[in-house]
Amino acid sequence: MRWTTRSDLTAQLNKLWNSGKMLSAAVTGRSLFPLSLSARGPAAAELPSNMALVQEWIADLEAHSKKRDGAGYLVEYRHVNNRIVGENSLPAAIVVETEDDALCLIGKRKAAALFAATVQKIEAVLPPLLSLAAAKPLEILANAEEFDKYLKICLWLLEHPNPDIYLREIPLAGIDSKFIESRRYFIAAMLDLLLPPEAVNRECPPGKCFSQRYGFKTAPSLVRLRLPKGCGLFPPGVADVSLTAAEFARTEIPCSRVYVTENLTNFLALPADEESLIIWGAGYGFDSLKDAAWLGARKIYYWGDLDTHGFAILSEFRSHFPDASSIMMDEATLKAHRELCVREEAPASRLPANLTAAEASLCAALLNNEYGDHLRLEQERIGIEWVRRELAKTAAAG
Repeated sequence: MRWTTRSDLTAQLNKLWNSGKMLSAAVTGRSLFPLSLSARGPAAAELPSNMALVQEWIADLEAHSKKRDGAGYLVEYRHVNNRIVGENSLPAAIVVETEDDALCLIGKRKAAALFAATVQKIEAVLPPLLSLAAAKPLEILANAEEFDKYLKICLWLLEHPNPDIYLREIPLAGIDSKFIESRRYFIAAMLDLLLPPEAVNRECPPGKCFSQRYGFKTAPSLVRLRLPKGCGLFPPGVADVSLTAAEFARTEIPCSRVYVTENLTNFLALPADEESLIIWGAGYGFDSLKDAAWLGARKIYYWGDLDTHGFAILSEFRSHFPDASSIMMDEATLKAHRELCVREEAPASRLPANLTAAEASLCAALLNNEYGDHLRLEQERIGIEWVRRELAKTAAAG
């Protein structure tokens, strides 16, 4: 028989606990108790052939009820008449009178006390965080043991908004950058509630850009370069260098051509000459290059994967360098290496904006699978002789 058991009752209460509603009610003052739990018992027609089982079921419920244990649930009864077995009292409802009764049933008294103590700290130190405690009580509870640290971080940032130091430099005993970085989502939820609007850069998501979001310093972007032969700006023999974005912007490198490639292997393998600067682009995002005004006087070539995302990156690159040309991102290169193509697993959904007519036509054909199912030619698969020939064409063009 599938009648409600003690485990069914605790499962209902555990579900309520796991939803956070029980703890949230402790913050908002909106009591959930007394609470009636769902209970299913025998129908009158089941009694004649199951009286022994019914009596065992009732005895088991009563044996662990508040009447016997002093805490827990109460069993409320209804009278049922059956012409064979006569009138009987059967459980009609299971009622949990108080929150403490519920906590006893599911073994959460200690956890609830810890949450209550944490809420008291919040109310005493930073009352605006009570709304977070009501909205995300289980998250507050999960971090309760270290909540004093969170309060210190919040108080310090309230006193020092947009601090312009590295996380490593926060002068709080027992709190280091690893602690903050590993808990950045939770800390961000608090800071977003507490800090004034001008102290939160909401364009920077806390997961990837926690430091930028709250005005901390970040490690500078680096630009990796392969210098033209005989460049003269660095000691002899130095050909592969990395500069910060600021250093790159103010270091005009003597060259007439600039090749930007997103693949590290290609960056390392591209043939060097006296007129060519080679830059590792490393995919989406070219903020580290955009402030180098001197690049505008050079002929710039971008080389990416020949697929829909490669064209999307090219489009983004042209938002910074509108006159840039693509290289080896054309139909002839695709057809010459058709047997080396692979499948693009997550193609772009639309045609990028900043493409030439030929590039747009080829990208549209890839989007429409005109050359095959989500075709992709990775740049490192292109034969080195083909690469050298194409580079020679750009050099001859001046």
